Amino acid sequence: MTTGIWVPLVAAGRAISVIACHDKQGADPRFDEDDLRLAEAFGQRAAVAVERSERVQRDALRRVVDAQELERRRLARELHDETGQALTSMLLGLRAVEEAAGAEERERAAGKLRELVVTTLQDVRRLAVELRPTALDDFGLVAALERLGETFA
Repeated sequence: MTTGIWVPLVAAGRAISVIACHDKQGADPRFDEDDLRLAEAFGQRAAVAVERSERVQRDALRRVVDAQELERRRLARELHDETGQALTSMLLGLRAVEEAAGAEERERAAGKLRELVVTTLQDVRRLAVELRPTALDDFGLVAALERLGETFA
C-alpha cells in the first residue's frame, strides 16, 4: 500500500513549492491528522524560511547593483573632471610649444607638457587598476580586498 501527504508551501500569498510525504513507516501506513498538522507546520516554517531567503537575495542583489552604479558615477566623474581637465591642459601645452619664441621657451613648455602626460598616464593606470585590480586575478578576492584596505589605510 502506498500513502502520501502533499502540503503546499505558501509564502506571501504565493505557492512556492510542495512537500510530498510518502510511505509512512510503522504498523499503520496511513497518515493521520497529527501527521498532517506536523507536515503543515513544517511547511509553514519552510515557506517563511524560503521567502526570507529570497528577500535577502533580492536585497543583496539590489545593494550590489547600487554599489556598481555608485562606482560607475564616481569613475565617470573622475574621468570627466581629472582626465578631461588634464587632456585640455595638454592641448594648451601643445599650443604653448607651438607658439614658443625660442628653443629655451619651447623646451620649458615641452617639459611641462611631458610632466602633465606622465601624471595623466599614472592617473589613468590607477583608474584601470581600481576597475579591475590585478591582485583579484593573481591572488583572489580576499587578497585584493586586503590590498585595497592597506591602500586606503
